[in-house]
Amino acid sequence: MVQLKFAVFTRLCSPYTKLRYADREFYEPDSSAIMVDIGLRLASRGGGVVSMDYVKYVMHYSRKYVTLFVIPDVWHYEQHITNALRFIELARRLKSTDNMIPILVGHYFYYHTNEYFELLNELSEIFPVTLLGVTGNMVTVSPQPFRCVRKQTVCNQYILSVTNVAKKWGFKVHILGVARKTLDFIVRNNIDGVISVDSDKTSVRFPHRREYCERFREWLQPYEQPPLDEWLFELAT
Repeated sequence: MVQLKFAVFTRLCSPYTKLRYADREFYEPDSSAIMVDIGLRLASRGGGVVSMDYVKYVMHYSRKYVTLFVIPDVWHYEQHITNALRFIELARRLKSTDNMIPILVGHYFYYHTNEYFELLNELSEIFPVTLLGVTGNMVTVSPQPFRCVRKQTVCNQYILSVTNVAKKWGFKVHILGVARKTLDFIVRNNIDGVISVDSDKTSVRFPHRREYCERFREWLQPYEQPPLDEWLFELAT
């Protein structure tokens, strides 16, 4: 087995557990890192709303776990940035941001690179670690995102390019919705700027969490997850 250098978060499976805010999922594993996503449906419909309800949902987990969470994103750039600014305003009111790791998704990244790094720097003043999010299965460079279902190499090269830019600025990257070909690409090219990814990829959907987690581990082969303590060290350094 090949041990990954980055974590792969997936739905309700330890040690890297992904939860979907849109479904108000509540699941507390014994030992895990948590990732909270708003759900693609909300982002695509322009319904990703920054609210104290969302912040409280994230903080429910950050009191016990290191918790990555997506700042509610929207494909419409102006609204997306408004969400980020609104979130920063709310975050400055929090008494504690321990264990909270925001992911700022970089839609239309190369059109607004400086603006994104200004926001990332602001977030870094509030949170212990801040990540840049890059979509794994589409490239949002126009009002109609380019989907990489049949041309995953396009997304792979985009991910590599954005990760290298983020690394120069001192930020690590989370890949949202990683495809298997992209997972292999990251490992093969040793892209060390990627600290985490998430995926719900299996060939079949299962009604029970245990069955899904077993199938997910099969899908992940020949890779295995990094030990939680080692990954947390890499996240923090």
